[in-house]
Amino acid sequence: MANALYTSAKEAFISGAIDLTEAGSDVIKAALIYEDYSFSAAHSTMNNVTAGNIADEETMTGKTVTAGVFDATDEVYSTVAADTTAINAIIIYKYVDTDLANNPLIAYIDTAGGLPFTPSGGSVTIEWDDGASKIFKLD
Repeated sequence: MANALYTSAKEAFISGAIDLTEAGSDVIKAALIYEDYSFSAAHSTMNNVTAGNIADEETMTGKTVTAGVFDATDEVYSTVAADTTAINAIIIYKYVDTDLANNPLIAYIDTAGGLPFTPSGGSVTIEWDDGASKIFKLD
């Protein structure tokens, strides 16, 4: 699987329902996802992922949107518990509240610096791509 945007996120971008900018009021999070989750473009909210597939999550900072390209500060996850199941993806989503069904999915990232890995406990740094497409690019 290659990095992909969820279909519902594309619709939300067009309608203005998701604001990725740092100055915007939307909280955007990036969740480390265990290999048990299978991507589907038809998934629309975090309840499609289920809490058991989320290893850790962080609020994204330093978000920028320039010429259709989304970027943010590299993510440091400080509370990743040791596990024998590999983490092979990151899901970016809009955080609304603690009910997973209310949190819209944005992007599935499985090609980023540090992925995949088996957590051994402690902190993990995910380095976003420094190339032209950064985290993702709307084409």
